[in-house]
Amino acid sequence: MALTLSTSGPLCLPHRGPARLAAWALSYLLPAACAGCGARLGIDQRQGLCLGCWRALEPRPRPACARCAEPLPSPAPACPRCRRQPPPYDWAEAIWEYAPPARGAVLAFKLNHIPGLAAPLAEAALRLSGQRLARERPVLVPVPLHAVRQRQRGANAAEVLARALAAPLGLRVARALERPHGATPQTGLGRQARQRNADASFRLARPEEVFGRRAVIVDDVLTTGATAGACARLLRGAGARDIGILALARARLE
Repeated sequence: MALTLSTSGPLCLPHRGPARLAAWALSYLLPAACAGCGARLGIDQRQGLCLGCWRALEPRPRPACARCAEPLPSPAPACPRCRRQPPPYDWAEAIWEYAPPARGAVLAFKLNHIPGLAAPLAEAALRLSGQRLARERPVLVPVPLHAVRQRQRGANAAEVLARALAAPLGLRVARALERPHGATPQTGLGRQARQRNADASFRLARPEEVFGRRAVIVDDVLTTGATAGACARLLRGAGARDIGILALARARLE
């Protein structure tokens, strides 16, 4: 499955005529910056990244821990951290390391709700994880946002990604989890604080949607694994089996 560069989205220009000329002039006066490298985007590049950054994001297999997706010098069934304390999920995959230009692409998708990013990011994820998803036929469970944060961002990036992954494979997306209003964001918290906060942030909403099923938790960034772990424990308690994590990017832990 080839990585395509979608030009759809809220900032696409008219094809011809005075409207296109006016839009071109506005683009020149107020140029958009590439989220990956900061370069000015061309008038028809409205996915948030320049073509150079898109090419740099061609997904490639990379050595990582099979349990938590932590980048490693060579592939391993489990990293030292997972050997000491196995996570409550069975496997994890991330398409990129959370570093430029992937970091800019993921943040643009997550925070700015750029619809044109959904399809190419999902295609990249399917390049590396599509065979597993097609073979195992899991239910996809996006990490939820609470209602206020979702209104602020315009959409839940994890759910948008999950639906883009599910569509070509005919998989089911389940809103099995919910995040109560007022949950504290994970950003800026230490590892232990993240775990405590994550455990208090989620609850089961529709356990019947995962009972007896393979489940894959879909998120944008996997950092310490606190959020993924909290979600996995809830799904395990609801009767899900073989729980995996699929994220766009994995942050390197110190």
